[in-house]
Amino acid sequence: MTEAELDELSWFLGEHAQARDGMTLEILDGFLSALVVGPALVMPSEYLPFIWPKGQWQDVEQAQGAFERIIRFWNHIVWRVQASAEEQSPEIEAMLIPCLMLPEKDDGEGEDTDEPDLSDIPDDFPFAFGWASGFLQGVSLRQEHWAAWAETHEDIADDLELIAALAVIDRDHALEMDLPELEPMDFQERFEACMDLPAILLEMNLQRLEDLRPQPARREPQPGRNDPCNCGSGLKYKKCCGAGGQGRVIH
Repeated sequence: MTEAELDELSWFLGEHAQARDGMTLEILDGFLSALVVGPALVMPSEYLPFIWPKGQWQDVEQAQGAFERIIRFWNHIVWRVQASAEEQSPEIEAMLIPCLMLPEKDDGEGEDTDEPDLSDIPDDFPFAFGWASGFLQGVSLRQEHWAAWAETHEDIADDLELIAALAVIDRDHALEMDLPELEPMDFQERFEACMDLPAILLEMNLQRLEDLRPQPARREPQPGRNDPCNCGSGLKYKKCCGAGGQGRVIH
């Protein structure tokens, strides 16, 4: 999706989803990212109500337009994850970063600029909080699968811990989330951590694909050729079931 298309989607969410207690573009990005790279499939009929909890459309055309925008954004996130596996130009690499909101800067004359000076952002600004919160909401739709995944793969557990840290605003919030040992990050730490998000999502997606591969059938241990056959015939294995069909005893 182009910058203009993302801006249009952000406007659409503001007009329709947020007005119904739904998601911003940043929260939606994190939410769909978790569904794209997660260990278990979640169907649109299950996740769409979280985007528009009170979705009442004027007509079928508006509802269809909303669904098409979400699927297009889903495909954009899939492209981002896959593109992270290859060396890209600086322009493309910038597009691989999730949609993270920065505060608008007032130039002193009442006009906001689109590119705020990072040095002016307060240390306690919760950068990527919305994205991380959306991601954890996506995780919650398949909580048991994610928990088992993290228990099996240490890297997944570490990545989830980082995302959880981004979803914490301060110490009181950490206690509310039952994460008393989690140290809240300042803006600079958050910003640096977010530069790793494309790699984190890529690793999760690769692990998901690896886990989907059919596992080779495991052959039961066989006796040695001169050992007693495990069928109980009393013959040596090579003279019985291990004979390969030649001189094999029929029971």
